[in-house]
Amino acid sequence: MIDLYTSPTPNGWKASIMLEEIGLPYTVKPIRLEMLEQKQEWYLKINPNGRIPTIVLVVRFWSPLRSSPAPPGTIYTSRGSSLPTVSRKKSCLVRSR
Repeated sequence: MIDLYTSPTPNGWKASIMLEEIGLPYTVKPIRLEMLEQKQEWYLKINPNGRIPTIVLVVRFWSPLRSSPAPPGTIYTSRGSSLPTVSRKKSCLVRSR
């Protein structure tokens, strides 16, 4: 599950739109900018920049008693499919301008 810490601002909407487009379930955690919640200590532990939006992946571990045909260390999405693995040599960062 994903927690989205955001406010109704253009930058906050971008994160919501992206999560809707990719179809992952998420929970909105509203941040009140007028009360400077983004600068409080609890929020700075999540995002040291103190800005919105912040996306937090909440990971729940599977029971070790559950058997799986997948090799150990395989990561699954919330839909049950495994995430693709990419070697570090082939990975790259794509930046839009």
